[in-house]
Amino acid sequence: MGQFFWNLSLTNTGGAACTVEGYPVTTLVGSASGEPVGSASGTEPGRWYPVTVVVLEPGTSAYSLLHLGQAGAYDCPLVPVGALDVTLPGWDAATRVPTPNPIEGCDDDSTVLVRTGPLAPAPVTF
Repeated sequence: MGQFFWNLSLTNTGGAACTVEGYPVTTLVGSASGEPVGSASGTEPGRWYPVTVVVLEPGTSAYSLLHLGQAGAYDCPLVPVGALDVTLPGWDAATRVPTPNPIEGCDDDSTVLVRTGPLAPAPVTF
């Protein structure tokens, strides 16, 4: 089964320091419909970073490693995806973020294609 990884970055654009901790929740968004597609993300155990409080000074970033499965490896209806809805831990509203490349999602709520890593002070490099 194919899989790939992206570092999702979160940048403090405010004028004061803030903190983040935990796992963001992501949902794939259909390119044509602009609507959520499939299941919300699961969590990827902190293999590279543990769950910890990350202090974000103005202009600095935290990162979550996204682990994505290839939709074509599952028996599900495929849907073109061009964005993610990202909800930060403790937040109610999502922010829409374009994907770096077009991907396909599963139009099936039982298939979890995306797993998010805990927010960390640096991106994961392989």
